[in-house]
Amino acid sequence: MGGRPGGRRQSGGRVTVTLERRAPGVSSPGASPGSGGGRHGRRPLPVSVILLLPAVVFLPLLVPHGPSNTAPVDVLIILYLFAATIGWAAPRRAMSFPLLGVTAFILVVSLIGVGMSQFAGVGRTAVLIDVYLYVFFVAAVNDLRHDRRALGVVLATWTVTALAWAALANGITFHFLPDGLARLILSNSRALNRASATADNPNLAASYFLVSLFVLAASPRPRKRWLRWLAGAWLILAIYSTGSVAGLVGLFVGVGAMLGSVLVRRAGSTARQTQVVIALMIIALAFAGGAIVRTVVTRSVLGDVATISAEQKQGGVFQNSLGRSNRSLNGRLTLWTQGLQKSSGRGNELFGVGAGEAKYTVDYKSLHNDILAYLVERGIIALFGLAMLYWLVFRQATRVLGPRGPDGLHALGAAVFANFAFSMTHQTLHFRHVWLLFALIWAATSLRSAEEEPPR
Repeated sequence: MGGRPGGRRQSGGRVTVTLERRAPGVSSPGASPGSGGGRHGRRPLPVSVILLLPAVVFLPLLVPHGPSNTAPVDVLIILYLFAATIGWAAPRRAMSFPLLGVTAFILVVSLIGVGMSQFAGVGRTAVLIDVYLYVFFVAAVNDLRHDRRALGVVLATWTVTALAWAALANGITFHFLPDGLARLILSNSRALNRASATADNPNLAASYFLVSLFVLAASPRPRKRWLRWLAGAWLILAIYSTGSVAGLVGLFVGVGAMLGSVLVRRAGSTARQTQVVIALMIIALAFAGGAIVRTVVTRSVLGDVATISAEQKQGGVFQNSLGRSNRSLNGRLTLWTQGLQKSSGRGNELFGVGAGEAKYTVDYKSLHNDILAYLVERGIIALFGLAMLYWLVFRQATRVLGPRGPDGLHALGAAVFANFAFSMTHQTLHFRHVWLLFALIWAATSLRSAEEEPPR
């Protein structure tokens, strides 16, 4: 039962018989690739996963705009959700709803704040977008968490198409796109001197390319190392083309997380791994603490940024990113100060001014920081919910990065920390690709847990 008898004749006419234990359905190590679970024995991908792929392909297709911040890609996501939710009704299908409790808490608190807000229609739309993104997240988790092949197909699809979208951003910056196409893309961009491809906003495009870089590192395709390095350089060039300072910061943080993961996994014993983790945490805290002291107390960081910005403005390689950093940083500080001042003292500290409504109190601009936006728009109570959301996401990302993380998927955990760094100057929790990244994280940890379970 589940074993393969093998005979070996010994001297004296005796025969030794051995039984090889295998889990049911697992082919013999010597079996040919085409037998049993090989290529010809694969089951087709579920319909819902197949419908997820076009949504992945067109994630950055955000122009032309529709009502309530909808975009062409939402048509594909809705078609996917329709197929996925039909599959939820299948008998004996075990469903998982990660982040349900904390998401429900945030939604309830947000609705209370919207009920007391001045622009309730805007707030209700923001809450509906939250629900939409959470359902997208849950559907992707349940379609991918038990199927490594499906997860690999999604990662490879994201990688290949991100490289194609990067051609639009790089083509704008380095002038190799046809003039007509370049003018069409720039006419739908908020910044004429920065590439945004089809994302309308160059910072949103930078966020997409930043996450895509780490998806590439986790993808099974391309297999050749030199092609992977070339593809990575192409995506880094796309981040550069957007002129996003946050994209460069996120790249630095994400690469740091990857290097930390490598050091921990190569440390050997559990005790050595613990020592490496503690050392890395001390370094990270010292770096962050030093940056805060230099920014708040001595203000020297502001002077350093101004110096670098002035140098790059004079025709430097980073004139469209670091060359803007002084104006960008001072603009952010002014925006955050105004947001806190105009929303304080109005009796809405607990529930905020209303989800998505800060732009009506601060010069018609969003607050460009997820944490501050939650505090101002949804209040202190929802900010506690956001902290719990971050803690749960970071815990999953750390599991993926750690020594017991799923093989080959460690880079997905680094993408979470890169996105968090990016979110310090841009709100990212309403980005579709960020919630798909969260789904990939949960699917990866679920796969690892399933692989560690002993055969029944």
